Amino acid sequence: MTAVPAGAPEPSPGRAGFGRVLALMDFDGTVTTSDCMVAVLDRFLDDWPGVFAAARAEGLGEVAAVQRGIALLPVTREQIVAAFMETAALRPGVADFVARVLAAGGEAAVVSAGIREAIEAVLAAAGVPVIPVHAGELHGDAAHGYALELEGFGDCPACGAGRCKGPLTRRLRRPGQVVVAFGDGGRDLCMARAADLVFARGRLLGLCRQEGLPAIELTDFAAAAAELEAWLAAGAEPGDAAAGEDRAP
Repeated sequence: MTAVPAGAPEPSPGRAGFGRVLALMDFDGTVTTSDCMVAVLDRFLDDWPGVFAAARAEGLGEVAAVQRGIALLPVTREQIVAAFMETAALRPGVADFVARVLAAGGEAAVVSAGIREAIEAVLAAAGVPVIPVHAGELHGDAAHGYALELEGFGDCPACGAGRCKGPLTRRLRRPGQVVVAFGDGGRDLCMARAADLVFARGRLLGLCRQEGLPAIELTDFAAAAAELEAWLAAGAEPGDAAAGEDRAP
């Protein structure tokens, strides 16, 4: 069992249990074992690496670069969703973790810059209980071009206008909830800053450790459930992360 990381809220007497949890999960590379959006763009765009590089050279962030790629997809909406479902492999224990949180009276949601309908299709096919998916709405078609509009995201210097998960995280938190964030990339950092505990992998894990955020390495969701249970049983209470501001890393 991993020790409670430095910087986590000090244990205190009080209620414990998953009923107080709001679990917010990034999708690509976190709920899934790989980045499905990149795989889909690679499949359907002959020069996706070039499109991405050009967007980044113009100063666009990663999410904006992906949105540009989506706009160029030459296939139907049905083909896009089908490709997501073929590509996606869920990290072990996701369905059981979500079911446990919901059964205890807690809440869980996906917070992703990906395509909502594709994410919902993947989760349903994998038997994950129905939860809110805060992601992009895909508009348009291959003939006229697609547009991916993120719903409910906020603004920050690092993520850009309407692309930040931090403000959304703070809006979703209910009084008394413990916010637990799951992520893998730099685009999840603002969500991590607004959480009480973070399960992180990849670049996000390094960024959390640099900032002293309470982060535990994410391997699978069964292990995360055990770590979270121990942390809650120690009497962890919500911290003051909800009042934080989003800023560049």
